[in-house]
Amino acid sequence: MQILICDDDTGTGELVAEHLNKQGIDTLVVGNGYEGIKTLAQHNIEVVISDYWMSEGDGGTVANYCHDKNIRCIIMSGASMEELRPYLPQTTLVIDKVNLLDKLSELFKIS
Repeated sequence: MQILICDDDTGTGELVAEHLNKQGIDTLVVGNGYEGIKTLAQHNIEVVISDYWMSEGDGGTVANYCHDKNIRCIIMSGASMEELRPYLPQTTLVIDKVNLLDKLSELFKIS
């Protein structure tokens, strides 16, 4: 499985990648939504984990692109699901950045 991580906070993106890599999950990290969409066009990505608030190509843009291409998308944000839901496809999962690594472990069955 290859997961794309989109986050303009490089520390968060690298932390998520390191956590998933330790479990044998291959990751790519990019710094914004536009880079993410370009990467999706060039690689066989199964899942995207994206921040919502980014200055260049927000998570909504990424989520809608993923929806159109049938790629699973997870949005990580400090904002509530109710706040973001109007801008995202219904298939997009929204997770809070609080306890982010624990939530990703649950999603990907990482022990």
